[in-house]
Amino acid sequence: MDSWTLAGTTFLFVSALALFWWTIATTRRNRPDVAHHEAAPHQLYCNGPYRIVRHPFYLAYLLFWLGTALSAGAWQWLGALLFTVWYSWLAYQEERRFIQSDLGDIYADYQRKSWMLFPVPWLK
Repeated sequence: MDSWTLAGTTFLFVSALALFWWTIATTRRNRPDVAHHEAAPHQLYCNGPYRIVRHPFYLAYLLFWLGTALSAGAWQWLGALLFTVWYSWLAYQEERRFIQSDLGDIYADYQRKSWMLFPVPWLK
C-alpha cells in the first residue's frame, strides 16, 4: 500500500470512528430508534453531528466501508457502492416516516438546514 492510500484509509477510518462516537455521545440520553423501525418517530436530533448531516450513523458506516474499499481494492468498491445504496434507501425511508409524523413540519425545516448523508457545502 502506498503512502497516499495509507493516509486516505487512515483518514477515513479515524473519521468514521470519531463520527460514530460523537453520534453515540449525542444520542446517549435518548437513544434513537433502530433502523427498519416502522413506528412514527417520537424525537428529532438537531445538535452535535446532526447539525451537519441528518444520518450521522449511516455516514460513519459509509466512511468505514469507503476506507475498507480504499485499502482492500477492487471488489470492496462494489461493497462500498452497495452499502451506499442501502444506507441511502434506509435514510430515505426514515425521512419519509418523519415527514408523515407529527414532527413533519419541523423535519422539513431541518432538511433545508442539513445534508442527508454527505456534507456537500457548495449545494447549500
